Amino acid sequence: MSKRASVIPAGAAVLAGTVGLMLAAWGCGPELLLGAGQLEISPNPAQPGDSVSFVFRLRVVPGQDYTVIAFIDSTSHESVDGFEAVDGPFVVQVGTADDLIARYGLGTHSAYVEVRLKEGRTARTADESFDLEAP
Repeated sequence: MSKRASVIPAGAAVLAGTVGLMLAAWGCGPELLLGAGQLEISPNPAQPGDSVSFVFRLRVVPGQDYTVIAFIDSTSHESVDGFEAVDGPFVVQVGTADDLIARYGLGTHSAYVEVRLKEGRTARTADESFDLEAP
């Protein structure tokens, strides 16, 4: 019985090692990089007649199905879908200051951008404040 007890742990160790090597081999593809940061809102402050853009650094490598969502005052405002590798500045046109003032009012507002991959991962910029002003 002592021989059998020593064979089972050795067999389990070999099986665990084999499974570990298989998992390591499956994970040896290109690593998925996902990030969103450095949000800038332009112009800031914005006045009627201005076209407002959110510019941020986006990293989706390798190419994936993704959705970029611009939030203003915690409300989803604009979204853009894509399927490509991106590693650099990304621009979302969120509309004219006239339309933003009509929807959110004059004053200081908070914005951020969220990136969602089809497979479920997300990344988000930090909140950034911007002003909507009367002319």
